[in-house]
Amino acid sequence: MPSEKCGLYALWLTNDAPEATECLYVGKSETCIRERLLSHLSAETNPGLRRELHLFRDRVEFSVAYTANAAETDALETEVIRDWQPMTNRNKL
Repeated sequence: MPSEKCGLYALWLTNDAPEATECLYVGKSETCIRERLLSHLSAETNPGLRRELHLFRDRVEFSVAYTANAAETDALETEVIRDWQPMTNRNKL
């Protein structure tokens, strides 16, 4: 995974049944997606997400979509949050 690219990432709470998989969080990074993902484990900026990551660490997966630039990242983030309504970033709507 190229880490020095901008893009969008989603954190998923997986279940035995694929249709029950839930989006926990959608975020973006304009520099290093890997570092941004790791920051969620210690950051206090979203305590709800941090709690979910620690409680369900064996069931959390992530997906990444790379973008060409910051404007494309912002637009994609807004669209995805509206569509998926992740439980821990509803405050971004």
